Amino acid sequence: MTNPCEPNILGERLLPVPEPDNQPFWDALRVGELRIQRCVDCDTLQHPPQPMCPRCPGSTQEWALMSGRGEVYSYVVTHQPTNPAFRDKTPFATVIVELAEGPRMVSNLVDVAPEAIEIGMPVEVVFHPVTEEITLPLFRRATSP
Repeated sequence: MTNPCEPNILGERLLPVPEPDNQPFWDALRVGELRIQRCVDCDTLQHPPQPMCPRCPGSTQEWALMSGRGEVYSYVVTHQPTNPAFRDKTPFATVIVELAEGPRMVSNLVDVAPEAIEIGMPVEVVFHPVTEEITLPLFRRATSP
């Protein structure tokens, strides 16, 4: 199975652009950690990162270390490339992963054939360095419970 995050022949790919509100997320990924923003006032975990808590008026955030484990909450398999960078990478799966700690995040599922994906499938994060600045959090089938 191909990895949709690898560059194609032309080297085209869309990469995230870190901003002040999410830079700690990208910094953690670069060193092999999955950290999610947590409100200091009410302990709410939130992803994607935001400057204010969605539950309370708190604006003080910290970055909590996650286990990197979760399960497939939902998924879609892309068969038609929507960007030239994905021309030779289809089919690939985009998943919503519900982390063991609660928050959900959108990513790609790798090393699993699209027809083998199931809702509730246990998954774990894998860190995929794309550039010196950007490491992507991808997911694969969990190797142990």
